[in-house]
Amino acid sequence: MSNDHGSTPALDEQSLHAVIAAAPSGVLVIGPDQTFRAWNAAAEEITGWPAEQVIGRRDPTVAEAHRPRAEELLAEWLEHPERA
Repeated sequence: MSNDHGSTPALDEQSLHAVIAAAPSGVLVIGPDQTFRAWNAAAEEITGWPAEQVIGRRDPTVAEAHRPRAEELLAEWLEHPERA
């Protein structure tokens, strides 16, 4: 589906959340503030963590001693996702 300009329209937030929820693979979304914004049922099954325990929080698997480097890598990836 495309618009009058020939480009594919972006999904609205509600549609995006529906796609994430329906995905059979684990999907998580990390925001620029490095907190989890989305976490689907498959991610819950894989990790054992319910969405309520991770949404709005930072990655609990990163030790505090390593958090600066993890944040640096995530910021670089967010700035240049084509390098991933």
